[in-house]
Amino acid sequence: MLLEILNPMHYNITKVVSESIPTVATLPLLLLMGFLFLIWTCEETSSIPGPGYCMGLGPLISHGRFLCMGVGSACNYYNKMYGEFMRVWINGEETLVISKSSSMFHVMKHGHYSSRFGSKPGLQCIGMHENGIIFNNNPTLWKEIRPYFTKGKYIELGLPIVTLPSDVFLNQSL
Repeated sequence: MLLEILNPMHYNITKVVSESIPTVATLPLLLLMGFLFLIWTCEETSSIPGPGYCMGLGPLISHGRFLCMGVGSACNYYNKMYGEFMRVWINGEETLVISKSSSMFHVMKHGHYSSRFGSKPGLQCIGMHENGIIFNNNPTLWKEIRPYFTKGKYIELGLPIVTLPSDVFLNQSL
């Protein structure tokens, strides 16, 4: 009797096969669970253009693009793809990018926007928290830095004036 239990050839093959094949109710149940999971992970499409969510792949691709290409190049890429007002993800958070000057003027002029320049964790992740004027959410620091950027357009006009004496000096010494 003990030898019959230990002998694998003694088992009925139809019993082994019927135990390994799922029952008729299992397949519809798996399909229903997959369909419910798909509905649960899908979100309503946003009216703001930008990369899709696609079960979490959109935020990963968007965040990776900002890390690999840098903020400026990634913004230019998305500007070409989606226009002047777009939605991207930085560090898993939805971020709106505005590149139209009139829209930017409206946002900068009115102080009732609670967070004008992104969230702290998202901007810290890409190294842009309170750096410059675009991604600066600190109003006192922004007001301090802003005049330097407005005067920056005159630097190009002064560049030939500064380089001319250097060129003359270098040419005389040769």
